[in-house]
Formats: sequence, structure tokens, C-alpha cells
Amino acid sequence: MKTTTSCAVFTIVFLFVENSFELHHDKASSLKNLIKTNKAEKKVFKRTTCQNESHYESDRFCCRKCEPGFFLKNHCKEEGGSPECQKCEEGKEYMDHPHALSKCLACTRCASSENMEEDQNCTTTQNTKCRCKENFFCNHTPCSSCQSCTECLLGIQQECNSTTDRVCIHIEKRSHVWTVVAVLFMSLLTVFCIGMHVRNARKIREREYEVIKTENPQRAHEEKNTEDEFPAELADIDLHPYLHYIVDHIEDIKRFVRENGLTEIEVQRIIGSYPNHIQEQDYQLMHSWYQKQRKKGPLFTLSNGLRKMNCNRAADTIIEHIKSDINQKRKEKETLEQIHNES
Repeated sequence: MKTTTSCAVFTIVFLFVENSFELHHDKASSLKNLIKTNKAEKKVFKRTTCQNESHYESDRFCCRKCEPGFFLKNHCKEEGGSPECQKCEEGKEYMDHPHALSKCLACTRCASSENMEEDQNCTTTQNTKCRCKENFFCNHTPCSSCQSCTECLLGIQQECNSTTDRVCIHIEKRSHVWTVVAVLFMSLLTVFCIGMHVRNARKIREREYEVIKTENPQRAHEEKNTEDEFPAELADIDLHPYLHYIVDHIEDIKRFVRENGLTEIEVQRIIGSYPNHIQEQDYQLMHSWYQKQRKKGPLFTLSNGLRKMNCNRAADTIIEHIKSDINQKRKEKETLEQIHNES
């Protein structure tokens, strides 16, 4: 009897514990499901409220973006609200679109060293707009450096602008061939006359030197030493007016530019632009070389380069021609000033 009663009590206790455990397990599962549902609802809520491109997601809310010309200082304090935005610094910063950045973008500075100048000022809503200086162009975007416009020997077909290089006239594209022949003939005749003038001037100078040498040896010695030195007044002279003359007196232009500054890529690009015109190739090669040497004493560099090629005669002829031209212009200027003073 006691055994039966004990078994009954044990059975009742076991069933009670089992039911309690199942009830606790069901509550725990329900709680986990509820937490998952809440998290999913929160994620869905965030994705749906910040899908608008005019808003951004902060730590707590979806806020409106700052307008162009402003930067974000503090986030909004309510859902869909406006943040605290501060204006960009005029003339130094800009922002050209709605955003949520904590600072504005710096204004671009137009690089004068790259032959660029300012076209439009920088504002709080628009960056600086740059353009090429006069006689320079840039044919790629964005532009970081402008190139000098090509100088044409036979004439201009299309003028240079800020985005397109100058187009030169070639002989086969010109209808009046005889006009070109006449121009070339006159150019050669001019060069010949200048050469004769230089030659005669040199002979006259040599005669004067011989006379001085006989009458005053000390003075002759001093003048000879002065002539042998490179003239200081020619150090930074503009060689543009003399480029044609220089080209006519250098036998191997391509070798000269290769050994004195131009890369092989630059040489081949210029040759490819004028495949059937040797004279135009030589002129453009020398012009490109000069553009690189303008601030480095171009005449001194030219003279040294020619002497390294054992072209001493060409170097002497070019320097003598430029000196003669400068002296002639100086005398003309002095004569005009004298006439003006007398009047």
C-alpha cells in the first residue's frame, strides 16, 4: 500500500515539472520571435524613410541634405527635419549639389605656370572656371595645362582658339600654287639679302679692326676680347623674329632638338603632323624647342648646342646676324630721337 502511494506521488510531481518546463520554453520562444520581429520592423522603417535622395541617414533620424553653398554642422533633431548648415567661405570654398558633408570643397586655382587664367570667379555654389591664355589651347577635359598654338609658315587655314590648335595651310591644299612659289622666292631672296648684308658688315668690321690694330694695338686687343665674349644683352632676347633665319642656318634640326630638350615623342608628333613638308617640320621643331627654352637664356643654349655639334660657323653666323639687327634698330632709334630733339 505504501509503495503504491509513493509511486502515485512521484508521478504527480514529474508531470508538474514537465508541464512547467514546456510552459517556460514556449514563453522563451515567443519572446525571441517578438525581438526578431521588432528588429525587422526597425530595419524596414529605416530603409523606407531614407530612400528619398534629398535625405540622408544620421545616427537617429533621416535628415534633409544641406543645400548647395552650405556644409553640414549639426544633424537634425527629428525625423525628416532640417539639419544645421553653415555657408561656405566666399571666394575660397564651394559646394554645387545637395549633400551631407561636414565641409565645403576648395576652389580651384588657375595655374599661370601652365598658361591658364581665370574665366569665371569661384562662388559658394560654383567652382572656378579656367581658360587658356591668348595663343594657347587645351583639347582635353579636364584641362590641367595649355599648349602654345602652332605657328604657320605658309599661312593659316583655321585660327587657334582655347580648345583647338591653329590649322596651317599646306601646299597641296592651296589653290594658287604660284602664289606660294612667289612667297617662297621672296623669302629666299630676303634671306639672301640679309646674308649679304651680314657678310659685308663683317668685312667692314674686319677692315676697321686692322686699321685700329695698326694705329692702337692696345685698343684692338681690348675690342677683340670683348667680341669673343657672349654679349650680355643677348642673354634673354626674344628669338621669335629670328626663328626662320635660325632654321635656314642649321643643317640638322632634328638632331639639334633631340640633343637639346625635345623628347622623341614630341619630335615624332610634330613630324607626323607635317609628313610631306620638311621645311614646316623643321620650323615647328625649332618653335617647340624655343617654347621650352624661353626662360633659360635661349640664345646661349642655342649657341652651346650648335658648338657641341661642331657647328661653330652656324652659331657665329646666327649670333652675328642678331647682333647686327639689334645694332641697326638701335641706330634707327637714336636717329629718330635726334630728329625729334632737333625739331
